[in-house]
Amino acid sequence: MTKAEALKILDFFNYRKNKTQVFCDCVEYLALKTAAVVDPLMSKESRQTLKNAFNGYTDEEKEVALEFSKAIELILIGMTKHFDDYLGEMYMELLGKNSKNTKGQFFTPYHVSQLMSAITLGDLDKLKEKEKISINDPCCGAGGLCVAAVEYLDNKNINYLQRAVFYANDIDLTCVYMTYLQLNYCGAAAVVEHKDTLTQKVYNSFRTLGYTLTQPQNSDVME
Repeated sequence: MTKAEALKILDFFNYRKNKTQVFCDCVEYLALKTAAVVDPLMSKESRQTLKNAFNGYTDEEKEVALEFSKAIELILIGMTKHFDDYLGEMYMELLGKNSKNTKGQFFTPYHVSQLMSAITLGDLDKLKEKEKISINDPCCGAGGLCVAAVEYLDNKNINYLQRAVFYANDIDLTCVYMTYLQLNYCGAAAVVEHKDTLTQKVYNSFRTLGYTLTQPQNSDVME
């Protein structure tokens, strides 16, 4: 399944719904469905949102939305074989076709994220054998910079699941969901927050399977 093939599914919604919004609804559904399984601290509000997924869709529209959601999963399954900002690129393509809905967003191209990660992380040979790495992105978009950092660590033969913890946040909830999904499929230990970086107010918090498996469970993460 390619990104182009997945986006083609959304053509069903021409003259029915805004395709960018359908994309966002599907990403929300997938992220919350994942969190319901892997995140023991998932909030009650998020669980209720999952129950209400695709409200306002006809049965036929919901069937196609679920087909598109499955296509996203098929794309992300290959993440560890070929790292990329899949969701960010798909989202940007949809916004580019619906410029009035861009909200001024423009995500860093993945090849630039790769360069920035290499510069930021630098020479990791100086790390002590069991030294931990903490990586933060306070305006994560779709998580492309974090994915690139995972790829950089992987290329250096560093066990990023055991050695690195990612902390990412964004004020845009769709960005939170995209980052959460991509870091889950990367196999990274991460906490992704719906947060206002300027005021430091946290609205919600999600933990990947990697984080749940490797880090102490602490309900204070959500506060």
